[in-house]
Amino acid sequence: MSRDVLRVEEGALYPALHCLEVRGLVRSAWGVSDNNRRAKFYTPTAAGRRELARETESWTRVATAIGRVMQTAQGRSMRPLQAFGRRLLALFRRQRLEQDLEDELAFHLAMRAADHRDAGLPPDSAGAAARRQFGSVTLLKEQARAVWTFPSVDTVLQDIRFALRMLRRSPGFAVATIGTLALGLGSSTAIFSVVNAIVLRPLPFSEPEHLVMIRPSSGARVSAAFLDGWRRESRTFQDFAGWHEGRANLTGGSEPLAVSVDHTTTNFFAVLGTPALVGRTFTADADLSRVEPEAVLSYALWQRRYGGDPQIIGRSIILDTQPLTIVGVMPARFAIRTNELAESRADLWIPLPLDRTSDAGILTVVARVTSGIALTQAQAELSLMTQHLERGTPYYALHWTWGAVPLLKATVQDVRLTLLVLFGSVSILLMLVCANVATLLLSRGISRQPEFAVRLSLGATPGRLRRQLLSESAAVAALAGVLGILVAYWGTRTVLLIVPPGLDLPRTKEIGMDLRVFGFATVVTTMTAVVFGLVPSVTTTGFGPSSLHQAARGSSASRTQVRFGSGLIVTEVALALVLLVGAGLLVRSFSMLLRVSPGFQTDHVLTMRTTLPASEYDTDDRRRAFSQELLTRLARLPGMAHVGLTNYLPLTRFGIAYRFEIAGHAEARVEDQKFAWVSVVGGHYFEAMGIPLLRGRLPGETDSQQTRPVFVIDESLARRYWSNEEDPLGAEVVWHRTNEKTLTGVVIGIVGSVRGQSLTAEPPAAAYWWWPQIPGLQRHGRRADNCATEDHGRTHGVADHGSRPEPGSRRCAIHAGCRRRRTGPPSFYDAAAWRVRGHGRAPGGDRVV
Repeated sequence: MSRDVLRVEEGALYPALHCLEVRGLVRSAWGVSDNNRRAKFYTPTAAGRRELARETESWTRVATAIGRVMQTAQGRSMRPLQAFGRRLLALFRRQRLEQDLEDELAFHLAMRAADHRDAGLPPDSAGAAARRQFGSVTLLKEQARAVWTFPSVDTVLQDIRFALRMLRRSPGFAVATIGTLALGLGSSTAIFSVVNAIVLRPLPFSEPEHLVMIRPSSGARVSAAFLDGWRRESRTFQDFAGWHEGRANLTGGSEPLAVSVDHTTTNFFAVLGTPALVGRTFTADADLSRVEPEAVLSYALWQRRYGGDPQIIGRSIILDTQPLTIVGVMPARFAIRTNELAESRADLWIPLPLDRTSDAGILTVVARVTSGIALTQAQAELSLMTQHLERGTPYYALHWTWGAVPLLKATVQDVRLTLLVLFGSVSILLMLVCANVATLLLSRGISRQPEFAVRLSLGATPGRLRRQLLSESAAVAALAGVLGILVAYWGTRTVLLIVPPGLDLPRTKEIGMDLRVFGFATVVTTMTAVVFGLVPSVTTTGFGPSSLHQAARGSSASRTQVRFGSGLIVTEVALALVLLVGAGLLVRSFSMLLRVSPGFQTDHVLTMRTTLPASEYDTDDRRRAFSQELLTRLARLPGMAHVGLTNYLPLTRFGIAYRFEIAGHAEARVEDQKFAWVSVVGGHYFEAMGIPLLRGRLPGETDSQQTRPVFVIDESLARRYWSNEEDPLGAEVVWHRTNEKTLTGVVIGIVGSVRGQSLTAEPPAAAYWWWPQIPGLQRHGRRADNCATEDHGRTHGVADHGSRPEPGSRRCAIHAGCRRRRTGPPSFYDAAAWRVRGHGRAPGGDRVV
């Protein structure tokens, strides 16, 4: 527009008219021109007329108004929402718009070529002249498309298509980068899925942040008297619940099924805040003396044994010949950690009657802190309550401190540090992978310098080239991310398959891929694309005018590129060195732990656990007869060297802490009271376990219920409570059992110390009672007179089968022997596997390896 005269250059009118048409100010229609040629005719719309009227001040300035309309069409954007809607609508009309654009441009070219032919030029020359005068057709198309498309999206799609074409042209480079990055992303995602399931994901309870585990520093369990006292006196805790686990035989099917049973207080599920999936849980006023106690099934047992029958509620089942009535089924994810095993996946739960006067430590206790109460305040109240309760049992206060630990922390504290160290290691590995891929991209960028120089000389900007290189990095990262998710999925499954059965790894059933894991994979993939793609793209496209000629001739890398490449190599070496040093330290720690003697042998030792039906084996004589016959049968099996039994295996839960007195040792002060961890053994337990006899003798067949009780102590107990001038052999010892019962006997032997709880902790002071001589030996039951007794009913068989490998037939023979005795099927596990369960526990609970 100049001096109120509209000047239109060749090829400039159509984009303006097209913009006006898209804005709805004019409309077009194809018709026939005066020279009988197909042409597009434009007429203003009502909106266009209104726009023209608003812009026109007088008919004498029509040219100015037209110029302003064109200026508005070219320079002033539409309302954002309106423009977005038109562009979105154009996505569904793109083919028609593209065809209209092609027809319009072809029409103008044909018109101009006809003019040149009329002027006397040959047809070929006329077409070439028309194209020269018309200008860049591609540029005109891009300008027109910018009105009805999303230019940034189109540019990104173009860059991605270009990146994929470049990767197809270099298959070796693509395989190397994508494969390397996929392994790094896959390993980090796999470990994150484990960390997410075990450490980060909330427990499957209502408001799990208010749940705490109550336990003493010794690792022992809680008595019913303490639990009742806490429930009566607490003001900061809503409630306390306790339970202990056991084994039983579920009959009624083709074969008896050995199941894990948790005996719980009636408020157990209420404290955890988890309702039943089907039916209900226990009520606070449940009648515990009824003929058929209530039972709640786990989801796994409901599916496995009863096929998920929704009519299971109210059905009667037989557990150790005791009828039970099913009242509910718990959700699939419901599980809670115990002190003995990595995770309690109980098959069913039974109400536990409590003797509120019992001081037997058999319960694991969980509590719910009142909302709004700080954990430190609850901990302070717990300490005060415990001091008050310990007045009747002062020896507790001397050795134990009681803590309220968040339930999630208590669940994962043994593996939390291990998982975080492992996650840190794979993070370093991912950084190493990024540095490696960045080196490959830098080398490839240097080899493409002539290409970049030519493109820059033709008008491309360095920013445009960097965007394309970043698009290539994004394409590599995206493909590697998809492949990495597959690697993570199968890697997680593989890790779960190769985890030793005794490894203390909780919540393994919850490990898997979820939205949080996919989000982590997406974020990590995006970050890696930026990390390994940004700096190489800058260094390989940052040409100045003086370096274009050298780059076009294909000369070597610049000084900046060399320095950056050297820095990447140094980074790779440093990261690899960190990983190697860390791996070396872990291997060294592991080898040192393996060299630590646990005090017993693990090679060629098979252990099993069996459970006796309480109704058939309700007396000590019957249980002793069963134990003796089972030991005799197992000893007759080919290859069996020694067979014994115990109620607690080392590195699981090492017995029960009992107070004892030594005849002739005065205890003038409370501080002089003595304690030891007691296990009950029978048969040739010490020979089968390889625990050496240091002095004296071991119990034998002559030590029966009719003779004086005999005890075996370990070296740690002898050193702690007997001076060098005193001989423990022959000393009379009085053990204080629960409910003011005592057991008096004589020490007949001293054996080597056993690391009962951890290979990294000092062996505890331990004593062994002889199985046939323990009066009132009870198994945890569901009756009120059994629930508060000592936990001596869990039976572990230990078999030393010599130097030959243990064949599967031997397990079958043991299984058959148990079936002939009408017990539940035994649970087998190798001693080497059970040793793994505790071999890495540090004194503070963290795992070293």
